[in-house]
Amino acid sequence: MLFFVLHRWGASERSKDPSVVEPLLAELDGQRPDDEHIGVSLCLPSGWCLSAFASGLLIFENVEDGVVAPRHMRVGNRSTVRAIMELLARGQFEDLEQLRWRPGEG
Repeated sequence: MLFFVLHRWGASERSKDPSVVEPLLAELDGQRPDDEHIGVSLCLPSGWCLSAFASGLLIFENVEDGVVAPRHMRVGNRSTVRAIMELLARGQFEDLEQLRWRPGEG
């Protein structure tokens, strides 16, 4: 499935390879965050987007659909964040919907 990768420092690219998630998440490590470059995202052409932040916050939303409210969760370890992002990269919406999302952007 085609998706867009939004890197921490503003670059973006298209991919079909879920293995890009690991190096994408590594961008959150080892550098001091600032107000502009705080996370990374994976987005589908349909507008579904999953953003990850160094704090462990994940935001799941459809940026093209103003009716669907954003959801969030806090995740304590990187391997879980990676697994959740790979679900979106593979288009596994049923599995994503089963997770314990909370309303809003956290």
